[in-house]
Formats: sequence, structure tokens, C-alpha cells
Amino acid sequence: MEQKPEPKTKYGLHLIIPILFLVALMAAIQFQVPEIIGYDGYLHIRMADLIREKGFFQEFPYTTATILTEGYANLQWLFHVLLIPFTFLGLMLGAKIGAIIASSMFFIVFYWFLKKRDTPYPALWTILLIFASVDFTYRLHLGRPLPLALIGLILTMYLLQKRAYLLLSVITLFYTWLYPGVIIQIFIILSFALFIFLTEKKFPYKLLIFPFLGFLAGMVINPYFPKNFPSLYTQIVQVNLLGNIFNQEWRAWSLLELITYNWVPVMLVVLGIFQVLRSKKAARESIFYLGLASFFFVYMLKTRRMHEYFLPFSLLFSATTIGEQEFAAFNKAGWGKALKSIAILAILLFSIFQYGHLSSEIKNNQFLPWYLEGALWLKENTKEGDLIFINGYSFAYLFFYNPQLRYTHGVDLTYSALQDNDKFNSYMAVLQGRDPGYNIIKADYSPTYIFAGKIKQDINLFNFILKYKDDFELVYEDESVGILKVKYAPAPAQN
Repeated sequence: MEQKPEPKTKYGLHLIIPILFLVALMAAIQFQVPEIIGYDGYLHIRMADLIREKGFFQEFPYTTATILTEGYANLQWLFHVLLIPFTFLGLMLGAKIGAIIASSMFFIVFYWFLKKRDTPYPALWTILLIFASVDFTYRLHLGRPLPLALIGLILTMYLLQKRAYLLLSVITLFYTWLYPGVIIQIFIILSFALFIFLTEKKFPYKLLIFPFLGFLAGMVINPYFPKNFPSLYTQIVQVNLLGNIFNQEWRAWSLLELITYNWVPVMLVVLGIFQVLRSKKAARESIFYLGLASFFFVYMLKTRRMHEYFLPFSLLFSATTIGEQEFAAFNKAGWGKALKSIAILAILLFSIFQYGHLSSEIKNNQFLPWYLEGALWLKENTKEGDLIFINGYSFAYLFFYNPQLRYTHGVDLTYSALQDNDKFNSYMAVLQGRDPGYNIIKADYSPTYIFAGKIKQDINLFNFILKYKDDFELVYEDESVGILKVKYAPAPAQN
């Protein structure tokens, strides 16, 4: 009796089970702590909730000593809109579920991209990407638009190679709404066009025209047009490229940190280069990935933020150059299965080690929830519009719990430097332990309360408060935070 061939299914358990495992892994990472990981997730989920409540609000009254009070434009409004469904789960849980889905989607798309170009062992390369750098995977779980932005870059690479011009313009349109890092996407498109010109001796003008039209449409068909044009310039040029010396994540790594977080991708890139030199051939897109990885590596020496882009492109280069010929030779010699088993075991052991390191990284950097009781005290004991003097790092957390209040600094310290550099320098002098010679808190900001955490970053602020203690009254204190009310002279009586 003739047997019928088994029906071929495009999607089956061989895809569903790995995807479920990946989502479970991202959830295990995200729920290392019960609260939102890091800083930015608190800001973004609250922004989503405010947009759900108010629509696309055109002013940002929540920080008074920043340029956001002047011509505000939300450059990540699509990300906040995508978060709105998760707000119905509760803001804390919703932010965590959103981060799980976004990070899972990124790794799924990375796997899909390798699969589409017939890269050997795409699952192993995807696992390597997850655990190659603790810092990279940590940052994917911060509730930021980064995972979606990286998905956009992978899809951009796919559409560039397919010359899918119309879809490329659509991706650029959505990217423009999603993230001011659209400048990275545009840079990659320009680099690819130059690469095609150098290798094919013809100028691919469509690769420039269609994405430009998508970007222009995204800027014009926008709830913040035309304010988004100067805001994007400020964000890209003044804040990120020229400034941002105040935020830790934009500073350079120490040599030890550079090695700790990047030894795996650097080693894989070196192996990939060795393989190309040995075989004297490489796919054109592999050379392009190497160029991008090299650019972001050099840029990463100046700012660790470029690690977010160096790692994916270093893995793309390595995945498309390493292993295929070697495994073929070992298979021919009968050693293929043994080598594959050893490689899987090595990656598994490495992943377990990195998972433990990642867990420690998440737990050891989770200190904002220490301020919960202080944030709740503000909620119960302040009135709408009260101004709170803060060290800028605490803004996202306090804003999450108390969006009815105003805060002096927040979102990005460079925004405060750009608004009033002299006043900002006095503020930084206090935080760094230098006395400007007068009570800047009262004279420059006139806040209702001061919120100061009992951590290293706020020691100098506490010392400054003690020096001018007659101007303040302690109204709340616990083991993690002190809240002081600012004293003002009573208004003169009216006749």
C-alpha cells in the first residue's frame, strides 16, 4: 500500500515550541525583580497612560528646568501608543509584559532573518546573541523602544537586500514615529547605497529617494508637526552627538568594562575575519555587516550606547562567515555530530553562566523601588502642581507615581544644560560637592519640596541641605529617602 507523504506545514511545533521557550526565557529575565527594570520604563508606561487619558498633549509641564517646557514634541509617540493596551494590565505589570513581548520579537526576527538567508544553525546564533553580552540583553528589558528599533533595522537590511523600495519607505515612516534613532536607520541606508555604488558601479538612487520620502512623511504626518523638526535636531545633534556628557550610558566604558561586555562579539568578529582571509571570499552582505560592526565598535569607544548596534551587526557578520565550511569538512570526516554536540554543550554552559551574571546585574542595579514609601507620601500629602526639587535620576520613578506634580529636572540632564547653562552648572556643583555660595534650591528653583535619596548620588545634596538647614523643614524620612519642605517668608499682609 502506498503511503501518503506527510503534509508539510509552514508553522508547526518545531517553531511554536522554540518561540514559547524564548518568551518564557525573556519572562524569567524580566521577572528577576517584581518592578520595572531600570529607569526609562517608568517614564514610557506613564506617558502611554497619559496619552490614553489626554490624547497627544502638546506641552510637558512635568519638568520645569528643561527645554521640554519650550516647544515640546514627543519623538517616540508611536512607541507610547503601542504601550497603551498594556496599561490596562496595570502600569507596572503592563510595562513588564510589553518589555517581554518586545525583546522576544527582536530575537524571533533575528532568527527569521538568518533563516531567510539560509545561514547555518540560526538557532545557535540567536542563543549566542541573547547571551553574548549581559549589558545588551539587560538593556533590551528596560521598557524602552530599543527592541522595536532593532527590529526595524533588521527589516531595513532585509528590504535593502531585496530592493523593496516601497516597503522600505513604509518602514522608515513607522521608524520616524517610533524613535529619534531613525538617524541610525538613515545612516545604514546611506552606507548601503554607497556600498552598492562602490561594488556595482551604479548609483542606487531609489534606495535614497524612497526612505527619504518615508522619513519626510513621518515628520509631516505627525501630531507634533512642525515642532518635531527642531526637537529632532536638538535630540540628535545637541543632546546625543555633541552633548550628553552627564548621562552615564553615553559615557565611554573603562577598559575593563569594554572587555567584560564585548569579548564574545569581538572574538567572533576576529574569527569571521580570519575565515574570510583564509577562504579569500565572503558574501557581499557579510562585508557590509563587518563595516557597520566596525563603525559602531569605534563609536562605542566614545559612548557605550553604540553597543546596542555593535552587537547585532557583529553577530550578523560572524553568523554569515563562520562555520559552514568547517562543519562540512568535519561531516565528511565523520566528526560532524560530535562537533555539533560539543558546540551546543559549550553554548549551553556559557548561556547558564551569562544568565547568572545577568540576574546579578538586574538585581544589583534595582534601587528606585526603595523610594516607594516616599513617592506614596508625596501622593498623599501634596497638591497638584507642587514643584519638587530632585536629582534628575529619580524623575521617571516619581513621575510614574505622581504625574500630578512638577519636578525640577528629569528625562535627560542635557535638557537642563541647554535651557540655562549657568543655572545648571550651579545645580551640578551642588550634586558634586561644590558650594556655589548661595542656596540655589530656594533662589533658583523655588520648589515646594525637596526629594533626596539616601544613596551615594545624593550625599552631596544632603550636605548642602544641612548647610542651609534653616531654609528647610524635614516632613518625611525613612531609611531610603528624606523629603523636606522649603520655608518661605510669609507674604506681607494686605491692607
